Amino acid sequence: MRQPDADESGVTGTPCLFDPERGEVPDCVREGAKGELFIAPQYLKELSFDAHSLAAVDSPKVGWMYVNRTGKVIISGVPVMDNGADWFHEGLVRIVRNGKYGFANRRGQIVIPPIYDGALNFDQGRAEVCQGCKSKTGGEYHFFAGGEWFQIDIKGTVLTQLAPQN
Repeated sequence: MRQPDADESGVTGTPCLFDPERGEVPDCVREGAKGELFIAPQYLKELSFDAHSLAAVDSPKVGWMYVNRTGKVIISGVPVMDNGADWFHEGLVRIVRNGKYGFANRRGQIVIPPIYDGALNFDQGRAEVCQGCKSKTGGEYHFFAGGEWFQIDIKGTVLTQLAPQN
C-alpha cells in the first residue's frame, strides 16, 4: 500500500469510504502530529450522522471507525457487519484490537476490554463471548466456532458459561 502523503503541517492523509455510490475519497482520514485521527474538514458535511452525532467511515489503513461531527475519530477497529461498520447495541459496539474483541460506548470509552477471541452483540443486557473459538466464514456469513463460551453483562461480568457453538 502507498504511504500517505504529509502536508506542511505534518498531517498525513489516507483514503476513505463513507458512501459506496461515491466510492473511495482520497486524503480523507488525517493523522495529526500526536497520532490522533480525524476526517478532513471538507468531507464532514457529506457524512451521514446518526441521532448520537456519529458517522461510520471506512479506511484501508484504519478499517471501520466512528467519527463525531467535528471529524474526530471516536472509535476505531469496528468489525464489519452487513458490509458496513457494526452498529451499536444497547449503547455498545464491538471493537477489535490485536485480534481480540471488546466493547466501546458512544463516547469511545472501552467499557469491556478486548480480551475475547470472539463476541456477539448485546441483546437484552447480555452478550455471548468466547475464548479459544475460531473465526469462520461460510459463504457471505461470518461466525465463531469452538472454544469456551460465556454470557456477559454490559459491565463485562461473566454471568454464565454456555455450551460451545459449532
